[in-house]
Amino acid sequence: MFHSPDIIPIASRRTNAARPTDEHLVERRTARVVALLVGLSIFMVAGLILIAGEHDRASVAHIASSQRAAIFERAHIDIMETCRSPEADHEPLHQHCLHQAAFVLLFPECDTDCGRTARALMPHARR
Repeated sequence: MFHSPDIIPIASRRTNAARPTDEHLVERRTARVVALLVGLSIFMVAGLILIAGEHDRASVAHIASSQRAAIFERAHIDIMETCRSPEADHEPLHQHCLHQAAFVLLFPECDTDCGRTARALMPHARR
């Protein structure tokens, strides 16, 4: 006697193949959770950096204005005289100038020209 084999419709095979397995769903959920945690971590670190910068500015602003002006003037003169020389491109003077540039930017006395000079010393300004 002739028996024909059971024929499984192609449509039913596609439906089963397209359905994600439990393992696949768990992997996707884990990947989403990891991505969310990484994103939140980056956001928190950026927030802490911003808060720390504002705290430094607020601390400088609380210094008595005459004393703050004198501190700013010394740092600004140091940048103008020392950090614009060719020797300032080499260590350890280079690191000192980077710190001085960041320092003067915290002061409200640092006007547009001061800010431009200080930012020119920062690494991101060199392209």
